[in-house]
Amino acid sequence: MNYTRRAFIKNVGVLYGSLLFLPACSSRPTAILSDEETDCLTALCNQIIPDDEYPGAVKTGSVNFICKQLALHLDYCKDNYRNGIAALQAYCRNSFGKTFKQIPSDRQIQVMQDMEENKLTGNGWVDIQPDVFFAMVLKHCMMGFYGAPRHGGNKDFASFRMLRLDAPLVVGQNRY
Repeated sequence: MNYTRRAFIKNVGVLYGSLLFLPACSSRPTAILSDEETDCLTALCNQIIPDDEYPGAVKTGSVNFICKQLALHLDYCKDNYRNGIAALQAYCRNSFGKTFKQIPSDRQIQVMQDMEENKLTGNGWVDIQPDVFFAMVLKHCMMGFYGAPRHGGNKDFASFRMLRLDAPLVVGQNRY
């Protein structure tokens, strides 16, 4: 077999590039939150920025952004997310007999409005207040939707297209 050094280097480069690409192929976000917690977060983000003629928060990867950031830069928020989601799920189970994801859209919106106004009650809201949890989810959802795609959200520059902005040629810079 006639195997040259050039062919070997080329094959190693392709193999290395393929290995770097594999983590991006996962269908679920980074496993910081459980599947039930991720489903609840997905339902929250879907109500914050729903789909219309443009893709909403879920389709553009805001949940993926939040999970990635919880694993990297927002690790101090992990417990707040877990406690807030657990309290929200307990409230929904006690009030409606279903999880947040399972209740109808109009009830989800009402629950979120009550959460924002700190009107949700129950024993679950001990470690984090409803309004603080809502503000945190809202902020991180917006960051994922409007931020640069390299951070895990804003897939295909969807929010840039919605705002009719050009994708920045240099990372983080648009000049008009």
